[in-house]
Amino acid sequence: MGIKGVSTDPEPEKEEEKVSPRQSVLDHVFLGFAGLLFVVSGTLFFLRARKRRQAGKRIFGGKGYEMVGNRAA
Repeated sequence: MGIKGVSTDPEPEKEEEKVSPRQSVLDHVFLGFAGLLFVVSGTLFFLRARKRRQAGKRIFGGKGYEMVGNRAA
């Protein structure tokens, strides 16, 4: 006997969640595609920003830069 209202029986072990191989493959494909999309979009943004900076423009609009030699002032 134990404390009133407290069971002394060991708790049954919980079953582990099982993921099907098909779901695992789909998860990997989805995450890989998301990562690729992130890298490509970042690269395109970087290239656009560099091109606009070389043209003396701001990335998000506004007043442009004044070019002094190879550096923006």
